[in-house]
This record gives sequence, C-alpha cells and structure tokens, in this order.
Amino acid sequence: MAEKRDVPIVALAAFAAMMTFCGAASSEPEAAKDDSAVVVMLAERRDTAAAEVVIRAVEAQLSDVSVALQVIWVDALEPDLPSQIAKAEEVAKGSAAVAVIWCDLARADRIYLYFAAPSGGRVLVRELAGSGTGGMAEALAIIVRSSVEAVLAGGEIGTVVPRKPKDEGSDRRPPSAVAKAKDEGRLAVTAAYEFDVISSSNPAVHAVAVALSLRLGDHLSLGVGYALSGLLEAETDGAFLKLRRHPVWIGGSAFGRVGRVRLGLDLAFQLDVVTERTRATAAGVVPAKGGHEVEPSIVPMFRVAVTVIPHLELFIAAGADIALHRTRYMVDTARGPVEVLTTWPVRPRGIAGLEAALW
Repeated sequence: MAEKRDVPIVALAAFAAMMTFCGAASSEPEAAKDDSAVVVMLAERRDTAAAEVVIRAVEAQLSDVSVALQVIWVDALEPDLPSQIAKAEEVAKGSAAVAVIWCDLARADRIYLYFAAPSGGRVLVRELAGSGTGGMAEALAIIVRSSVEAVLAGGEIGTVVPRKPKDEGSDRRPPSAVAKAKDEGRLAVTAAYEFDVISSSNPAVHAVAVALSLRLGDHLSLGVGYALSGLLEAETDGAFLKLRRHPVWIGGSAFGRVGRVRLGLDLAFQLDVVTERTRATAAGVVPAKGGHEVEPSIVPMFRVAVTVIPHLELFIAAGADIALHRTRYMVDTARGPVEVLTTWPVRPRGIAGLEAALW
C-alpha cells in the first residue's frame, strides 16, 4: 500500500450484490442470521493481532445493529485501492452484503479504513491518527457503525470514483511496449541514402532521398518521397550521354514490431523524371535532342528499422525498381542507329537512413 497523506481520502467503487464466503485460516466467520443484513470485513493475516483488535471493536459497535459481521482472512490486501476494490467485488459475488470493509493496518501511527457500500458504487476512505491501535480501533468501529446505519436507512456515503474502462485490461502488451508504440508518433520524416543498379554497363547510381509518412494505425502507413539522383553518364562510339534522374513516389507500408525492431513491407508507385543531354564526339553522329522522359515503375521494398532513441529509427531496406516503361537512348550514326543506354526492366535498389517522428 502506497503511503497516504494525513488527510481523509474519499475514493472509488462499490460492491453490490451478494457475497460468497470463502474464508480460511484459523478463524471461521460467524454465520449470518437469517433476518440480518451482512457486513463483510477483509482482514490481513500478516497483521493478525492488530486486525483482531479492530474486529472486536467493530463487533461491539454492531452488536445492537441488525447486521451480522463476517470476517474473511486474506494473506495480504492488494497493493492499490482499485485492485483492493476489484478483489472485494470478486469476494462479494454471491452474498447479500450491504457493505464491505477492510483496513490498512501497516502503519503503527495511523489506521486506514475503507468502507464500500453497494448503493451508487461508492467508497469511503478514512485515515485515523492516534496513540495506539485500541483507541484508533474504537474510533474506526464508530465510523463503521454510523456508516452501516446510514446505508441501512437508505442513505449514501463516500464518493463515486469513475472505474477504469472495461477494455483497459484487454491490451496484453507490456506497459513499456504500449509506451513505445505511443512514442512512435503519427507523422514522420525520413532522410536516406539510396542506390540503384540500372544496367550491366553502369555502376550503382547514387541518390539522396527524403520522404514523409503518415501512420494510419499500429501496422499501416502512407508516404510520399523524392530523390535527387547523381549524374548518370554513358558513352558509345561517337556519342556521350548525360542523364539526371528525379524519382518521386507515393506508396504504403505494412509493418509489425518485435521489441525495438520494426519489420515492414513497402510498396510504392514511382515516376522517374529523367533529364537527358546527348552530344556527339565523332563526325557523322546526330545526337538526340535534349529533353525529359517520364518512366513509371513499381517499387517493392523490405525494411528493417531499429529504434535508436524515442522518436528516432535507423533503417535499411532492399528491393527492386520494376519498370512499367523503359526508354532506350539511341543516336544516329553513319552506320545507322546506335544504342547508348538501355536500363534493366528490374533494377535492384537499396536504402539506408533515419526516420524521425514529428508528432
């Protein structure tokens, strides 16, 4: 039980309905009289001596009230008030109890009394300070008597405290995992290095990419991105070709998390805007006119990301750029058309970078 302040506390929940007496230990509770209402007291075995003092005081105060006191011994109370209330409700099922009381007797200078009545789901919490268990137990028993009489007369005691949502316990993830999921944020920015291998005659084409992604839930996100590619050069007899690529894409990602590791499958539709410049390096060669080409493609990628610190992930991804349309770059020569560059229909791609959550 957490340490409590030196002021009266009024807190939570109620115990309606009926109570199953599941008492154990050396003390058997007295059977309730048929014509009496039932008040149930939960007592801790670890504070048996102090609890028995309180029980005797409560029994004496209730002796001329039309109730029967039942005592249920437990090894220890639950560690917090909501858990104690839930335990009391569990015990209460099956008995016609008008109230359930239990005491925190862990501190020598104070006794904490919890009185729960079924009417309205109310709980009354009182802190009693004094110089000895006997005197405090008597004051506690007087509070119990007045509270029981008020309930029997149809009155209400204590204050209603909202319950936890019923589905709060349905999330089986550890609290740390839940916190991490919330820390991920919904809008994220990505900065990455990217490379493509577009043909057997050319080395990897390097690029710097940026993207924005919006998470739609725990396992799905949408994103848009742009890459500024390095200059691509190709040469054949009599012609020299320079290409500058500007890929833009939109796509989605499905992912799942294992601890700090996030695994995902990305699928994007890409439009590669290519700026073309060709010049002749030999007589009789007619270079193509400079201009722009738009090459559409589908890009599937497999991604692995690791959380470095909250809101920041380091990731790598591998996949392919699958062309829906390819351009063959040709020049006219005295011998006829000559191909300067033709890209592969499926081009390997790799990405490495950082993703940071904005909010």
